[in-house]
Amino acid sequence: MVRAANRFDLFRLMLAELGFTIQPNMKVLDFGAGEGKLVGFALAQGLDAYGCDLYNIQYSYTLDCDPITVDLRDQGRLRPISSPYQLPFEDSSIDVVISDQVFEHVLNYPQAIEELRRVMRVGGVFLHTFPSRYRVIEAHIFVPLASMFRPRWWLWLWALLGVRNEFQHGLLASEVVEKNAHFLKYGTNYLPIREVKQQFTRCFSQVQFVERAFLPYSNRARALAKVWFGAALYGLLFSRFLYGVRAH
Repeated sequence: MVRAANRFDLFRLMLAELGFTIQPNMKVLDFGAGEGKLVGFALAQGLDAYGCDLYNIQYSYTLDCDPITVDLRDQGRLRPISSPYQLPFEDSSIDVVISDQVFEHVLNYPQAIEELRRVMRVGGVFLHTFPSRYRVIEAHIFVPLASMFRPRWWLWLWALLGVRNEFQHGLLASEVVEKNAHFLKYGTNYLPIREVKQQFTRCFSQVQFVERAFLPYSNRARALAKVWFGAALYGLLFSRFLYGVRAH
């Protein structure tokens, strides 16, 4: 079994497993690219790669701090999403769209999905991964079940027990509760899985969850690939991988 050398390589191998090979002449978009790490990995493989994000707003990255990010920006490889919401690419110009831990932050699914469809070519594919709504530990603030259960008393309980993410060390429990409540309300959107699929099916074809294509390349969860319910279990409790095609 071939191993993924980096996170972009994982997307490439998964797409190949699903029957789609990324060719050197294809244009690849990392939706929600952040600092541009996936874009950098794709460029290193000789691909025509780009990224976009909502930069310089709350809970987002900036384009003018990290030297590598600045270089990608200056090359036109990293681009800010416009306001009103518009991806900075021409119609039918992208062959492959990937995103890594992004859609749990997308507050307006129809808007984002319609823009992704606009910029994708007919026959283009997407592969998105995002934390499961039913993950036991919420992936950003580490409060159990906070992706779907977030009353203030629950946030207080875990703040008093000392649960902090990497940005909250040294903060009082009251400060942590306020930050977590605000982030969960304005920075996350954990839709039920059925609704996620329905949203994408409005604009794309062959929409399906494909955790089965991920498990063989996973370092930690590879053993689940040998269990008949392994993909379903991983998707339920950890992360989802969503694949689809622009058919017309």
